[in-house]
Amino acid sequence: MWHAFLPGAQPGQRYGYRVHGPYDPAAGLRCDPSKLLLDPYAKAIDGQIDGDSSLFSYRFDDPAARTPRTPWATR
Repeated sequence: MWHAFLPGAQPGQRYGYRVHGPYDPAAGLRCDPSKLLLDPYAKAIDGQIDGDSSLFSYRFDDPAARTPRTPWATR
């Protein structure tokens, strides 16, 4: 859990996240500062999301990429 405080931010402020760090999808590490990440708790999103495959960390045409590594029974 973490939090942030932005002095001067007001309701309706537009923002997004950029994550810097290692990029190794095979190891589950997908930090890529060229991507703007949405806040999963955002109440509204401004603009359009086109659903392009580049927005996702896996390929839709690769069934192995969609298979969870942890069996559902243990989640």
